[in-house]
Amino acid sequence: MKTKIILVLTSICFIFASLPAAAVEYNYKNLEIVHPYEPITYHHMVTMIEELEENFSELVTWESLGKSWDNRDIILLKLGKGDTLIHINGSVHARERITTNIILKNIEDYCNAYYSKKIIKRYDVKKLLDQVTIYFVPMANPDGVDYTILGEAAVRDATLRENLASIASFDRSPYFSGINRWKANIKGVDINKQWNFGWEEKELPNPMKPSNSYYKGAYPHSEPETQALETLSLKHPFMIYCSYHTQGSLFYWYKYQTMDDLAEVIHISKKITHITGFQPFPSYSSIPKNFSSYKGFTDWTAAELKKPSFTIEFARGSYSEKNFDKIYEPSIGLPLMLAEEALELRQQYKYWVYFDEAFVQRFKRLEDAINHIEKYKNPVIHGVVLKNGNTEYVSPTKSTSDTNEI
Repeated sequence: MKTKIILVLTSICFIFASLPAAAVEYNYKNLEIVHPYEPITYHHMVTMIEELEENFSELVTWESLGKSWDNRDIILLKLGKGDTLIHINGSVHARERITTNIILKNIEDYCNAYYSKKIIKRYDVKKLLDQVTIYFVPMANPDGVDYTILGEAAVRDATLRENLASIASFDRSPYFSGINRWKANIKGVDINKQWNFGWEEKELPNPMKPSNSYYKGAYPHSEPETQALETLSLKHPFMIYCSYHTQGSLFYWYKYQTMDDLAEVIHISKKITHITGFQPFPSYSSIPKNFSSYKGFTDWTAAELKKPSFTIEFARGSYSEKNFDKIYEPSIGLPLMLAEEALELRQQYKYWVYFDEAFVQRFKRLEDAINHIEKYKNPVIHGVVLKNGNTEYVSPTKSTSDTNEI
């Protein structure tokens, strides 16, 4: 009898010793790290991200993509363990800062669900995040966000602070007042008007100098915030791009796609409507002949990288962080749905682009893959297209002039 008891106890100890540390540590935790009912400054965001990484280190990592004009890090947070990638960003427009709250709360909820093996909106969080990694940029415009919260005191650089007086007050939104009308970065450039797609197309409004909104800048991709998102997008084979904004409870989906690309994006758009309740703009049945969408981040990713790209507009009318629960509800399952769709899509994107040994993009069509290499090759980087492990294209000898660097 004594021998049997010893054997049983030994077996129990062996079972517990075999369990992963994270499974034991997190199974019964429901950590509340994010404070979504108040404005989140850059400093508060960093503190929350550090705490998320500390508590969920196997699932969360973060790094800086570069510095803003006022020397704040543009932070990338990676959530998940998979090799299928999607990208979501927020607070591109400063006054739409509640999108940072949404993203951080998404991350916290998914971390808790991962370790407690909970289902969110029918999605198995652990199963998805073991296959997919979501690259979040929670605050793409940190200088602008802090300015809307703290005013001029947020501006560290004296020259930038002095220049604020010369920046035009262009936007007259009825839903915001004072500095909360500010959409631009701290130099008065609208980051979502900066992208090199339809740059010369005329759009209204179109201020010709730095403004609190709509000014596109002197040339495409001139701003450090734009450059950070561009480099991120060019160096990682994201399957889906999504940018969080506010106003309208709708989403923009159409980027001039045709044929199977159009069918693909309509399929995902219908799922977005199902999970958020938001309506697509334009409608599927009546894409207007005079419809235009230029210079935005998702305009560029759809045209340049040939991927489904969506701009989601949360909230409607006047709101504040006190209304967070209502604004957050449509987002709860959205990144998970996009992650699931990415797993399905990757089978169709069989042409993989490598620069030297780095896997940077995937395309449906060989022509798109070759065009990408030809545009971004340089004398140092060697471009190759593989399909199912077989070489389909190798970039020819490269000129030392007129090249773009990735």
